[in-house]
Amino acid sequence: MYKSWRAARKHRQRKDSPAILMIQTVSMCNAACTCCPYPELNRTKAIPHGMMSDELFDRIVDDARHFDLKRVSPYLNNEPFLDPKFASRLEKLKTAFPRAVLHVSTNGSRLEPELWKLVANSINKLHISAQGGVTDRTAFERNFLKMDYEKYVANVSGFLTMVAKGGYRLRAENIAINNVIDFPSAEALEKEIAYWKPFGVGINFGGFNSYSGAITIQARTFSSTSLPVYGCADKDRPIQAMHVLFDGACVLCCNDWTREVVVGNANERSLSDIWNGEEYRRHVAAIYSGRTIGNHMCVKCDQAIR
Repeated sequence: MYKSWRAARKHRQRKDSPAILMIQTVSMCNAACTCCPYPELNRTKAIPHGMMSDELFDRIVDDARHFDLKRVSPYLNNEPFLDPKFASRLEKLKTAFPRAVLHVSTNGSRLEPELWKLVANSINKLHISAQGGVTDRTAFERNFLKMDYEKYVANVSGFLTMVAKGGYRLRAENIAINNVIDFPSAEALEKEIAYWKPFGVGINFGGFNSYSGAITIQARTFSSTSLPVYGCADKDRPIQAMHVLFDGACVLCCNDWTREVVVGNANERSLSDIWNGEEYRRHVAAIYSGRTIGNHMCVKCDQAIR
């Protein structure tokens, strides 16, 4: 009964605009992490590829100016620095949304020295993947496929050293190193923590996500017929966040890698119209209903509240 009441209350609290906006300016990634669905989906051509046009990017920015955004994240199921226009787009977003947190997540491979100062002066939150850790090169190369170990270490350590000196919009305490791969021992974990500690950054280790069943390893199996859903444990994304792909398609969640739930297209309608549209609201109502919702993507998700 309490779960149903809490879900209904959250549903009623959904505002007329999102608090978080995620924008995929390019769809590709140059890594092949074992904890990510991208390698297999890319191999089987299950996801389309491309780069967001300037016209669409500018339209999204103009639309979103009317939102009371708390966070803007120009990345979504990709490596954002593969976008050759990413640096200039960061500057546009910083100017358009001065009060919002400008957050980027990267695998570090394209965090080149010539970009360091621009990035550090544009964003104010950064997550860097380090799948498998850097203190064990073999584990790194086994889990962080297609990555150049030496280039990664040089890029990331050099950037973190620069930021630690201060004087930038981005501060060391607002940077986190992400790794969801388990370490083989407590000693290996402590060694990895000791490596990153001098940079003054945060460490996010653990938190495996099956991306709504897109990865089967370690994933839990849920029944679509017997388990009701009471909302989302990941920042209440259906009532907080909007996700726009490179071609304008708006998906319900960042875990929707295969576009299972598309609620509109930013080329055809304003972001506000999509967010407040019947299709979006119908899915949100179902997710926070406290009932079984058929073969919906949220039923398969690790983050669903049950």
